[in-house]
Amino acid sequence: MGNDYVKLSDAELLTRYTAGEEAAFREIVTRYKNSLYAFLRQFLNRHDLVEDVFQETFLQLYASRESFDTSRPLRPWLFTIAANKAKDALRKWQRTATVSIGTMADSQDLSFDDMLNTVTSDSTLPYEELQKDETAARVGQIIADMP
Repeated sequence: MGNDYVKLSDAELLTRYTAGEEAAFREIVTRYKNSLYAFLRQFLNRHDLVEDVFQETFLQLYASRESFDTSRPLRPWLFTIAANKAKDALRKWQRTATVSIGTMADSQDLSFDDMLNTVTSDSTLPYEELQKDETAARVGQIIADMP
């Protein structure tokens, strides 16, 4: 049956995927993993960021299953999502890589509460992290189970 999915167009795969066929999702990942990974390597020079953004891109597709417009082409959507997530990851990494609490305290007259609010303002709530982790684990398992 997996061989049947290889023959399907992106539009047919999306239709089947939005109807709930996880095998169609696996084929989409298989079909785009190499080109998407190479695309992300052009943006990001850190392997860990490439891996994170790669997975987040497919998480976005997974989460968008019920609302995805199957009349729109998949490839541009995937690569646009990947590019936007890569830009976000770079901004976040640069922000966290260049700012330390000591530097903030020295360069600005901030109280401890001000520094804490600055550091935690980008953090997510625990239930959001749990939900994201559960979805990531599910998508990761699907990817890991692929031949």
